[in-house]
Amino acid sequence: MTAQDRGLIVTATSDLHRLAAALEAGAELTEADRIAAAEALRAVMPAKHAERDALIQDCRRRYFADLADHAAAHEISRGLSRYAASGWRRDRAAVAPPGKGTRTEMYWLILNTAPPNPHTPSPSTIRRILAKLR
Repeated sequence: MTAQDRGLIVTATSDLHRLAAALEAGAELTEADRIAAAEALRAVMPAKHAERDALIQDCRRRYFADLADHAAAHEISRGLSRYAASGWRRDRAAVAPPGKGTRTEMYWLILNTAPPNPHTPSPSTIRRILAKLR
């Protein structure tokens, strides 16, 4: 993340805090405030998933390089869902991922970017993330 990106996120976060305080005080949003809120949310949102997206791309490179994007997205989504329903329940409190160098380690890292109750991305979301690799 560049210094410019960090600056945009700080500004966006500041704008969102200002708008939240105004709403709590009973203010109604003007059209300009609504536009500012939308822009601030767009600036903050990509950063929220940047780490997860990078890990998903790394997972694809490491374990599914021989598959087409569609198939790789399906396999990653299926693996994440299975792990979230089983091993994650046991492993989520761990300070280090289990299974060094395995898919389990990668799934733990991906799910750990959004604790405590991560949602596993759908195959279509994963396909969009993988499309950024090109």
